[in-house]
Amino acid sequence: MSSTSEWRSAGNSLGSIPQTERIPLRYLAAMRGDPILAFGLLHIKAFLCRAAWHVDGASARQNAFVDAALRRIYGRFVLAYCGSLDWGFAPLVKNFERSGDPRGWSYVDGDVEKPVWTSSADALVWKPVTPLDPRKCSPHFASDGSFDGIDYGPTTKRSGQRFPFEPGGGEPSIPLQWALWATNDKDAAFGSLYGRSRLASAYPHWSSYWYRWQLGDRAFERWADPPVVAYHPSDVALDPATGSRRNFTAEGLGLAERLRSGANVSLPGDAVTNLEGDRVIGMRAWELSQLKSEVDFAALTESNEYLDVAKLRAVLVPEQAFFEGAGGTSSRNVASTLGDVFENSQATLLAEIHWTINRYLIPQLIAANFGDSAPSCEIAADGFDANDVETSRQLLQALSQNAPERLASVDERGLLERLNVPQKSPEQMLKAAEDLPTMPYDQETDPETGVAIENGRYRQVLDRLWTKQKGR
Repeated sequence: MSSTSEWRSAGNSLGSIPQTERIPLRYLAAMRGDPILAFGLLHIKAFLCRAAWHVDGASARQNAFVDAALRRIYGRFVLAYCGSLDWGFAPLVKNFERSGDPRGWSYVDGDVEKPVWTSSADALVWKPVTPLDPRKCSPHFASDGSFDGIDYGPTTKRSGQRFPFEPGGGEPSIPLQWALWATNDKDAAFGSLYGRSRLASAYPHWSSYWYRWQLGDRAFERWADPPVVAYHPSDVALDPATGSRRNFTAEGLGLAERLRSGANVSLPGDAVTNLEGDRVIGMRAWELSQLKSEVDFAALTESNEYLDVAKLRAVLVPEQAFFEGAGGTSSRNVASTLGDVFENSQATLLAEIHWTINRYLIPQLIAANFGDSAPSCEIAADGFDANDVETSRQLLQALSQNAPERLASVDERGLLERLNVPQKSPEQMLKAAEDLPTMPYDQETDPETGVAIENGRYRQVLDRLWTKQKGR
């Protein structure tokens, strides 16, 4: 038998192998709602949002202007861009507004602090980008095949073809000046603008998890509400009213169905005897009993826990970047090395985000406010702190203890225990907060919110936070 026929025969017996190359968007939408996968994606995005950066350029004034304008939207932009991790691509709309806020911005020229914006006209600054539903978007192409905007609408149909497409006709819904299209793993997807979702690697584990979850529901149902077995005489009786022959099998099945529905049933108490060897055995002619179902719930729970870890590992590639995993025995040196690999992968993704900002956002802003001949500037990453890998472990711990709404259905503490991530109890956290030094009273404080202002940063008073937590 050829290898092809062998694979076909195995597929007929075991089912098709889950494909991760082209997953339908409806499946990706369902995977985004999986608590464990949402947990992993949030961890990746938070790691990127925490990266430090600065703006480099020939003009200190323009550097300060772009820096201040970008910090207004940077966090929202990174989260919107990272929608490409969920779907493989993220259609975005750039937004702008006229604002007088830049008049309050300043920069240092030598030893002199100067205002960034002195014009009587308001400056053009960014507003947070608008992420569009990928299921309703497709790229629009010019006659030369270049990207020329976004087609958006409830009736937009995506052909699923690979780039380049046939140039489309008409005008795009989102013109090029406002359109932005983020793609994840574009090179790995052979240049496709639809990219490849970060969830694709977790698809086999996700599909197995929910299939086994349904099997567990069925097993619990059979255990909690087992089938009824009806014992009845094997003789065929005659109906005295009609003289027709009656089969007791149908009567027994009807009684069993009514019993499972909660009805009361009445059975004749006649007994029958049977000679078995040298013994006489007596039993009832009619009897109803429940079929005993044997279910290994521990095996079902263990399977779900394993797949939870497998899903999280698939999203947080490499799989052991921060933790040894369930039953892991790898050394801290190995975990540290894999943590460096994860950090490098995050740095690559951050570089793509910054390249998009430098190519499609900053030049527009400088040209609109300082003219086409103004010198350009770029955002540059300052790299991740040496302790960022350990901080990300603490982020997992914080997410577990704070229980964000989206992760409310996840047993985060049990998950983190299986990942060998240390945790603090609420009592330990409260004691640590109480041991912190008291905030000085001479700081500027917002009387309505109780937020203290320190070096231009807002810091919530700890006792207020804990009072809110305990008062919930």
